[in-house]
Amino acid sequence: MLIDFQVIIQLATTSLSGLALLTYIIVWKPMESVLFNNLAIFNELMLLLIGYLMYLFTDYIPVPETRYFFGKVLLYLLYFNVAVNLVVLAIEISSRALRGLRV
Repeated sequence: MLIDFQVIIQLATTSLSGLALLTYIIVWKPMESVLFNNLAIFNELMLLLIGYLMYLFTDYIPVPETRYFFGKVLLYLLYFNVAVNLVVLAIEISSRALRGLRV
């Protein structure tokens, strides 16, 4: 019982710290461009969603098949997040390269 409580405390702490960081990014917009601010907001939202999915891997979901299903959902979300970040990175690199060739 104590181990389950510790896991829940760890997951809740991670979720609250992610929410605090998301609030900071939305309010202060610390990145140098709007694109990077939006990407940071997207990444924090994905991190929160994945953090909330981690609750489903505790003993509160006793059926292994259900955990397996949510594990696949978690992996697809991770793949989607990596793909979005790679596309934004490719766009930014090609944009800077084209700007460098024009000068």
